[in-house]
Amino acid sequence: MNAFWLILAALALGGGGDEPPSEPATPATPTTPTTPTGRGCGRTAFAGLRALEVLTGGAAAGDDVPLHVFLHGRGTASAESVASLVRSISVPSRTLVLEGPVRLPSGGHAWTVARCADADQTTLANQTRWTADVLQRALAEIAACYGRKPVLSGFSNGAMLAYAIGARNLPDVAGVVAFAGCLPLELWAAMRGVVGVHGRTDAVVPFAPTEAMAGATGVDFRPVDGGHDSTAGVAAWRAAVEGLLA
Repeated sequence: MNAFWLILAALALGGGGDEPPSEPATPATPTTPTTPTGRGCGRTAFAGLRALEVLTGGAAAGDDVPLHVFLHGRGTASAESVASLVRSISVPSRTLVLEGPVRLPSGGHAWTVARCADADQTTLANQTRWTADVLQRALAEIAACYGRKPVLSGFSNGAMLAYAIGARNLPDVAGVVAFAGCLPLELWAAMRGVVGVHGRTDAVVPFAPTEAMAGATGVDFRPVDGGHDSTAGVAAWRAAVEGLLA
């Protein structure tokens, strides 16, 4: 058993979480809110995934504001290392930055070992499906704990998971924005409320396959000039997230 499956097995058994989660293949169901709508709930992990809470747009800790969950890209050192990006959101919100469960040899975090450009798309699909099961559980716990459905967004490797969640059309998610991601063909499904942002000259996650996926699944696809993490792409991601939070 390789490292990826050992990590997912640990999460299935509740390693690192605040409470034991169900088996990873069990769909999460909406649960009754346990806190006032839009306010903090005091937890730092959901379904075994570490979460960093960041307030944006001048929001204060006790404010009743929209909820946003952000999934980082491959190799991110920690949730804190992308906090400045989510703080650039101008709409008052409470953003949870989740850390991917995979630790790379470099020490960074990821959501899968496999990559969008890998020839073995079956392995990529399997890893994405299993990590999405964990993330689905985390999103249900977040919605229950905060008393509000979150907007979900992600970049690169995190955007792949955002697309995977979007394909499930979950009741616990208010909308999805995926920036510079892909989705393996096995996981394609009709999507509602999903925005895709992608640079036309992206050399990390190729543009054309994602454009084809978006056309086949109903994603609101928004091409931009530039590469993988272009200024135009960041601006389009931010605008899409702010539109869903407003």
